[in-house]
Amino acid sequence: PVGERAAKDAHLYLWITNRSLMTGKGWRLCEAWGFRPVTLLTWCKPSIGVGNYFRNSTEHIIFAVKGSLGLSNKSTGTWFEWGDGKRKHSEKPLESYDLVEKSSPGPYLEMFARSRRYGWTSWGAEA
Repeated sequence: PVGERAAKDAHLYLWITNRSLMTGKGWRLCEAWGFRPVTLLTWCKPSIGVGNYFRNSTEHIIFAVKGSLGLSNKSTGTWFEWGDGKRKHSEKPLESYDLVEKSSPGPYLEMFARSRRYGWTSWGAEA
């Protein structure tokens, strides 16, 4: 019950694949949790991936807000070239955590975490 447990004023960084972005799943999920989608962040991957039509070389983050929590840093762009491409399936680049910490006040929660990070609550089978 993310929407019920999130603070009255909170940020959500929802990772989403190109295909799921196109179906609207992510937008509906944000809204079901009580968040208002405000922008899309794009990770330009260092290597090309798979895809049915085009080979995916990007992933996206829907940035959404609940209440009126502002950003800590307002000088960050919306696209990023992070990492060397050497990570496990669906593991996110370390730089993405830095972006969240620089942009949003804590506390921090990562759902479906692949590992633990200092200062974060990690929830998931692999954390």
